Amino acid sequence: MGTLRTRNRFGRTGFVSAYNWGYKEATVACRQIGYAAGAQGFTRTINMDFAQPSRSGSETRVMYNVRCRGDEARIQDCAHTSRSNSLSLGVAGVVCRGK
Repeated sequence: MGTLRTRNRFGRTGFVSAYNWGYKEATVACRQIGYAAGAQGFTRTINMDFAQPSRSGSETRVMYNVRCRGDEARIQDCAHTSRSNSLSLGVAGVVCRGK
């Protein structure tokens, strides 16, 4: 269980926005890291101060409005948009099952 970070098609690493996040998107993310398709999506609201970089690097959202069909191999293959940094919005999370 955890929030989802990934690298987008432009090579930027960061969080996936929770906007439009659901079961299909969570299933694709879990499958990408080796779990069975059964997954539960959740969102987490966090405040991020972009003026203070974290130890883990950039904490921006690099994928927004992710829309999966459910059969994609990678979350990056799902339709999505890139969006500028936003404060105090939810980030996508997953609970994966069946490894």
